[in-house]
Amino acid sequence: MHVVFFILIFLTSCSSPEPTKRVEIAGRSGSTIYRIEPLADWKELKVEPTSNTIEPIAIFTGRDFKLVIHNFPGLQIPAEAQIERWKKQVKKSRIEPISFSGYQGWLIESDEMLAIALDPPNRDGEKGSPVTLKVTGKFNHSTMKKALATFETVEPFK
Repeated sequence: MHVVFFILIFLTSCSSPEPTKRVEIAGRSGSTIYRIEPLADWKELKVEPTSNTIEPIAIFTGRDFKLVIHNFPGLQIPAEAQIERWKKQVKKSRIEPISFSGYQGWLIESDEMLAIALDPPNRDGEKGSPVTLKVTGKFNHSTMKKALATFETVEPFK
């Protein structure tokens, strides 16, 4: 009995950080448009709304990583164009199609980068803007992919 209890404690302590409650993310207009379920060890940094698309709409950090989220209202930047740009930033990468929360796009992955470029199903205002999520640093790729897949719009696409 003690062995079973020890194994359960061991397995529980080895698991990945659990998601916390959803965090809402404002778009460039200052209105809440998106949300994500950050893991318990993520820290959200304060970002002021700006129309400058070079600046992120959200930043999260962890011990060894940084996640930046951008959207591009009014711009028709296909996910493939973002992937081509990111391919130049890493030596070796793996690219695959990805789909979640009504979005379709591409994921590019290297040892110290995981980036997703998403195209919305329609161009419904700022909510219908292309979005990118880019993580750099050292992190568990499987856990990070699951966490990023919680990204969604607050109001579902129609």
